[in-house]
Amino acid sequence: NISRSLTAVWQEYQGLGLLGGMGHAADLPRQLILWMASLVIPLHLLRFAWTFGMLALGAIGVYMLAKDVVLPRLFPRQTRSIELVAALAGFGYATNLATAQMFSVPFESFTTHFGFLPWLLYTAIGFMERPKRRTFLFLFIINIFAVPQAYVPTIFLVYLAALAIVTLTFLLHQRTVNRLKNIAFVWAVTFAVNAFWLLPFLYFTATGNAVTQGAKINQMATEEVYLRNRAYGTLSDTLQLKGFWLSTFDFNPD
Repeated sequence: NISRSLTAVWQEYQGLGLLGGMGHAADLPRQLILWMASLVIPLHLLRFAWTFGMLALGAIGVYMLAKDVVLPRLFPRQTRSIELVAALAGFGYATNLATAQMFSVPFESFTTHFGFLPWLLYTAIGFMERPKRRTFLFLFIINIFAVPQAYVPTIFLVYLAALAIVTLTFLLHQRTVNRLKNIAFVWAVTFAVNAFWLLPFLYFTATGNAVTQGAKINQMATEEVYLRNRAYGTLSDTLQLKGFWLSTFDFNPD
Protein backbone atom coordinates (compact mmCIF):
# COMPACT_ATOMS: atom_id res chain seq x y z
CA ASN A 1 0.00 0.00 0.00
CA ILE A 2 2.84 2.39 0.75
CA SER A 3 4.39 1.58 -2.63
CA ARG A 4 1.04 2.22 -4.33
CA SER A 5 0.69 5.55 -2.57
CA LEU A 6 4.15 6.63 -3.70
CA THR A 7 3.18 5.89 -7.32
CA ALA A 8 -0.46 6.92 -7.03
CA VAL A 9 -0.64 9.16 -10.10
CA TRP A 10 -0.67 6.08 -12.34
CA GLN A 11 -2.68 3.20 -10.89
CA GLU A 12 -0.66 0.29 -12.26
CA TYR A 13 -2.61 -2.35 -10.34
CA GLN A 14 -6.05 -1.33 -11.69
CA GLY A 15 -6.80 -3.20 -14.91
CA LEU A 16 -4.13 -2.39 -17.48
CA GLY A 17 -3.28 0.78 -15.59
CA LEU A 18 -5.05 4.13 -15.44
CA LEU A 19 -4.70 7.70 -14.23
CA GLY A 20 -5.64 7.91 -10.56
CA GLY A 21 -8.97 9.67 -10.12
CA MET A 22 -9.13 9.89 -6.33
CA GLY A 23 -6.76 11.12 -3.65
CA HIS A 24 -5.07 7.71 -3.46
CA ALA A 25 -1.75 9.21 -2.32
CA ALA A 26 -3.47 10.98 0.57
CA ASP A 27 -3.57 7.76 2.56
CA LEU A 28 0.24 7.67 2.78
CA PRO A 29 0.55 9.33 6.24
CA ARG A 30 -1.92 6.87 7.76
CA GLN A 31 -0.12 3.93 6.18
CA LEU A 32 3.21 5.09 7.60
CA ILE A 33 1.66 5.53 11.04
CA LEU A 34 0.15 2.04 10.92
CA TRP A 35 3.45 0.60 9.72
CA MET A 36 5.22 2.04 12.76
CA ALA A 37 2.36 1.06 15.06
CA SER A 38 2.53 -2.53 13.77
CA LEU A 39 5.82 -2.89 15.64
CA VAL A 40 3.89 -2.88 18.93
CA ILE A 41 0.24 -3.53 17.95
CA PRO A 42 -0.85 -6.90 16.47
CA LEU A 43 -1.83 -6.63 12.81
CA HIS A 44 -5.41 -7.71 13.37
CA LEU A 45 -5.90 -4.84 15.84
CA LEU A 46 -4.42 -2.04 13.73
CA ARG A 47 -7.68 -0.97 12.13
CA PHE A 48 -9.50 -1.10 15.46
CA ALA A 49 -6.77 1.07 17.01
CA TRP A 50 -7.04 3.68 14.25
CA THR A 51 -10.85 3.75 14.29
CA PHE A 52 -11.27 4.08 18.04
CA GLY A 53 -8.29 6.43 18.17
CA MET A 54 -10.08 8.80 15.78
CA LEU A 55 -13.23 8.61 17.92
CA ALA A 56 -11.27 9.62 21.02
CA LEU A 57 -9.18 12.21 19.17
CA GLY A 58 -12.27 13.93 17.81
CA ALA A 59 -13.91 14.13 21.23
CA ILE A 60 -10.76 15.57 22.81
CA GLY A 61 -10.39 18.02 19.92
CA VAL A 62 -13.91 19.38 20.35
CA TYR A 63 -13.29 19.69 24.10
CA MET A 64 -10.14 21.74 23.48
CA LEU A 65 -11.78 23.83 20.76
CA ALA A 66 -14.74 24.62 22.99
CA LYS A 67 -12.67 25.25 26.13
CA ASP A 68 -9.94 27.43 24.63
CA VAL A 69 -11.62 29.10 21.64
CA VAL A 70 -15.42 29.05 21.46
CA LEU A 71 -16.73 29.31 25.01
CA PRO A 72 -14.33 32.01 26.30
CA ARG A 73 -15.60 34.27 23.50
CA LEU A 74 -19.26 33.50 24.09
CA PHE A 75 -19.14 33.56 27.91
CA PRO A 76 -16.00 35.46 28.97
CA ARG A 77 -17.08 35.71 32.61
CA GLN A 78 -18.24 32.11 33.12
CA THR A 79 -14.80 30.59 33.67
CA ARG A 80 -15.95 28.02 36.23
CA SER A 81 -18.48 26.29 33.99
CA ILE A 82 -16.47 26.44 30.76
CA GLU A 83 -14.64 23.15 31.30
CA LEU A 84 -17.87 21.33 32.13
CA VAL A 85 -19.66 22.67 29.06
CA ALA A 86 -16.61 21.89 26.92
CA ALA A 87 -16.58 18.31 28.24
CA LEU A 88 -20.27 17.98 27.38
CA ALA A 89 -19.53 19.28 23.87
CA GLY A 90 -16.81 16.66 23.38
CA PHE A 91 -19.08 13.95 24.75
CA GLY A 92 -21.89 15.02 22.43
CA TYR A 93 -19.56 15.02 19.42
CA ALA A 94 -18.55 11.44 20.16
CA THR A 95 -21.96 10.01 21.02
CA ASN A 96 -24.52 11.66 18.74
CA LEU A 97 -26.56 9.68 16.23
CA ALA A 98 -24.50 10.76 13.20
CA THR A 99 -21.30 9.55 14.89
CA ALA A 100 -22.90 6.23 15.76
CA GLN A 101 -23.85 5.70 12.12
CA MET A 102 -20.39 6.72 10.86
CA PHE A 103 -18.49 4.42 13.20
CA SER A 104 -20.86 1.48 12.84
CA VAL A 105 -19.67 1.20 9.21
CA PRO A 106 -16.28 2.93 9.47
CA PHE A 107 -14.34 4.11 6.45
CA GLU A 108 -10.91 5.56 7.16
CA SER A 109 -11.41 8.76 5.18
CA PHE A 110 -14.52 9.65 7.18
CA THR A 111 -13.18 8.60 10.58
CA THR A 112 -9.96 10.54 9.97
CA HIS A 113 -12.00 13.61 9.07
CA PHE A 114 -14.01 13.15 12.26
CA GLY A 115 -10.89 12.87 14.41
CA PHE A 116 -8.86 15.73 12.96
CA LEU A 117 -11.47 18.34 11.96
CA PRO A 118 -11.63 20.01 15.41
CA TRP A 119 -7.82 19.96 15.65
CA LEU A 120 -7.44 21.48 12.18
CA LEU A 121 -9.70 24.37 13.18
CA TYR A 122 -8.05 24.65 16.60
CA THR A 123 -4.54 24.94 15.17
CA ALA A 124 -5.63 27.30 12.38
CA ILE A 125 -7.26 29.66 14.87
CA GLY A 126 -4.28 29.34 17.21
CA PHE A 127 -1.84 30.41 14.51
CA MET A 128 -4.01 33.26 13.25
CA GLU A 129 -4.22 34.64 16.78
CA ARG A 130 -0.62 33.91 17.83
CA PRO A 131 1.66 33.42 14.79
CA LYS A 132 4.68 31.91 16.52
CA ARG A 133 7.01 29.01 15.76
CA ARG A 134 5.21 26.72 18.19
CA THR A 135 1.74 27.40 16.75
CA PHE A 136 3.14 26.99 13.23
CA LEU A 137 4.63 23.58 14.04
CA PHE A 138 1.36 22.49 15.62
CA LEU A 139 -0.56 23.67 12.54
CA PHE A 140 1.86 21.95 10.16
CA ILE A 141 1.94 18.61 12.00
CA ILE A 142 -1.84 18.39 12.39
CA ASN A 143 -2.31 19.14 8.69
CA ILE A 144 0.07 16.30 7.78
CA PHE A 145 -1.69 13.81 10.03
CA ALA A 146 -5.10 14.91 8.69
CA VAL A 147 -4.20 14.35 5.02
CA PRO A 148 -5.79 10.83 4.87
CA GLN A 149 -9.23 12.45 5.10
CA ALA A 150 -8.69 13.51 1.48
CA TYR A 151 -8.64 9.95 0.16
CA VAL A 152 -12.19 10.98 -0.74
CA PRO A 153 -11.45 14.49 -2.06
CA THR A 154 -14.97 15.79 -1.44
CA ILE A 155 -14.31 15.44 2.30
CA PHE A 156 -11.36 17.78 1.86
CA LEU A 157 -13.79 20.28 0.34
CA VAL A 158 -15.89 20.04 3.48
CA TYR A 159 -12.85 20.99 5.55
CA LEU A 160 -12.03 23.87 3.19
CA ALA A 161 -15.59 25.15 3.61
CA ALA A 162 -15.22 25.06 7.41
CA LEU A 163 -11.83 26.76 7.19
CA ALA A 164 -13.26 29.42 4.88
CA ILE A 165 -15.99 30.24 7.41
CA VAL A 166 -13.45 30.53 10.22
CA THR A 167 -10.97 32.66 8.28
CA LEU A 168 -13.71 34.92 6.89
CA THR A 169 -14.99 35.49 10.42
CA PHE A 170 -11.50 36.45 11.56
CA LEU A 171 -11.05 38.76 8.59
CA LEU A 172 -14.35 40.56 9.18
CA HIS A 173 -13.66 40.87 12.91
CA GLN A 174 -10.33 42.65 12.45
CA ARG A 175 -9.24 43.86 9.02
CA THR A 176 -5.53 44.39 9.46
CA VAL A 177 -2.56 43.58 7.25
CA ASN A 178 -1.09 41.20 9.83
CA ARG A 179 -4.39 39.36 10.20
CA LEU A 180 -4.63 39.01 6.42
CA LYS A 181 -1.07 37.67 6.28
CA ASN A 182 -1.82 35.09 8.97
CA ILE A 183 -4.92 33.92 7.13
CA ALA A 184 -3.03 33.68 3.84
CA PHE A 185 -0.29 31.68 5.58
CA VAL A 186 -2.81 29.16 6.96
CA TRP A 187 -4.20 28.61 3.46
CA ALA A 188 -0.69 28.34 2.03
CA VAL A 189 0.23 25.64 4.57
CA THR A 190 -2.98 23.78 3.79
CA PHE A 191 -2.22 23.79 0.07
CA ALA A 192 1.47 22.94 0.47
CA VAL A 193 0.82 19.93 2.72
CA ASN A 194 -1.89 18.56 0.40
CA ALA A 195 -0.28 19.44 -2.94
CA PHE A 196 1.22 15.96 -3.47
CA TRP A 197 -2.24 14.43 -3.91
CA LEU A 198 -4.25 17.55 -4.79
CA LEU A 199 -2.39 18.53 -7.95
CA PRO A 200 -2.70 15.06 -9.59
CA PHE A 201 -6.37 14.98 -8.61
CA LEU A 202 -6.99 18.40 -10.17
CA TYR A 203 -5.24 17.24 -13.32
CA PHE A 204 -7.47 14.16 -13.50
CA THR A 205 -10.57 16.28 -12.88
CA ALA A 206 -9.61 18.54 -15.79
CA THR A 207 -8.65 15.79 -18.23
CA GLY A 208 -10.26 12.49 -17.24
CA ASN A 209 -13.59 13.25 -15.63
CA ALA A 210 -15.38 11.12 -18.25
CA VAL A 211 -13.67 8.05 -16.76
CA THR A 212 -15.53 8.57 -13.49
CA GLN A 213 -18.85 9.11 -15.24
CA GLY A 214 -18.42 5.93 -17.28
CA ALA A 215 -17.20 3.74 -14.42
CA LYS A 216 -19.34 0.66 -13.82
CA ILE A 217 -19.55 1.28 -10.07
CA ASN A 218 -20.80 4.79 -10.77
CA GLN A 219 -23.47 3.52 -13.16
CA MET A 220 -24.57 0.78 -10.75
CA ALA A 221 -24.53 2.60 -7.42
CA THR A 222 -25.07 6.32 -7.93
CA GLU A 223 -28.85 6.24 -8.37
CA GLU A 224 -29.36 3.86 -5.45
CA VAL A 225 -27.17 5.94 -3.13
CA TYR A 226 -29.02 9.07 -4.23
CA LEU A 227 -32.39 7.50 -3.48
CA ARG A 228 -31.21 6.18 -0.11
CA ASN A 229 -30.05 9.67 0.88
CA ARG A 230 -33.22 11.25 -0.46
CA ALA A 231 -35.29 8.97 1.77
CA TYR A 232 -33.58 10.59 4.78
CA GLY A 233 -33.35 14.07 3.30
CA THR A 234 -36.21 15.72 5.16
CA LEU A 235 -35.70 18.61 7.56
CA SER A 236 -36.78 16.40 10.46
CA ASP A 237 -34.21 13.71 9.59
CA THR A 238 -31.50 16.33 9.21
CA LEU A 239 -32.24 17.88 12.60
CA GLN A 240 -32.18 14.40 14.17
CA LEU A 241 -28.93 13.50 12.33
CA LYS A 242 -30.58 10.49 10.71
CA GLY A 243 -29.05 8.85 7.65
CA PHE A 244 -29.71 5.87 5.40
CA TRP A 245 -27.55 3.59 7.55
CA LEU A 246 -30.54 3.39 9.91
CA SER A 247 -32.40 1.35 7.28
CA THR A 248 -29.64 -1.27 6.91
CA PHE A 249 -29.18 -4.46 8.88
CA ASP A 250 -26.27 -6.68 9.87
CA PHE A 251 -26.81 -10.09 8.29
CA ASN A 252 -26.51 -12.89 10.84
CA PRO A 253 -27.24 -16.34 9.36
CA ASP A 254 -27.49 -17.87 12.84
